Amino acid sequence: MGPASVFPRNRSDIERLAANYYSYVSDRLFFICGRGQSGRVTLSCVGRALLSFELERVDLKANLSAIHYRIVGGLLNRRNRAGGTLSLSVEPIDADTCRLCVTVSGYQPRLNGRLGGIAFKHIQSPVHQWLSDGFVRWAAAGGGERD
Repeated sequence: MGPASVFPRNRSDIERLAANYYSYVSDRLFFICGRGQSGRVTLSCVGRALLSFELERVDLKANLSAIHYRIVGGLLNRRNRAGGTLSLSVEPIDADTCRLCVTVSGYQPRLNGRLGGIAFKHIQSPVHQWLSDGFVRWAAAGGGERD
């Protein structure tokens, strides 16, 4: 990601990194990223919530900083309800480098069966990978501050 000096050492730093991630996603896909009370984040398009996230926990350790959001609903989520977690984590590699990782676990796409599997595999999953990789490159290049 860049110099270890940017390693998030407190809750404010890791929350700012997450806010930058959601803003990055919003900018690239022309979605609206809304942040509400108690750490809730919603990505919307044409007034409809595509995915909603709720802050689950923050981990701050000497060798890892991470923020985890539960996926709590949205049109892209199965049955428009909770399922899965999006996590952003940063770990120092050496004195000059950090590793930033964006992962999704336990996610259930809305469409199921063969058609849903094909849509997820060939559209939604590659778009998430493209966004995550782009955010890591953006952050490594200095990224700039966003809210």
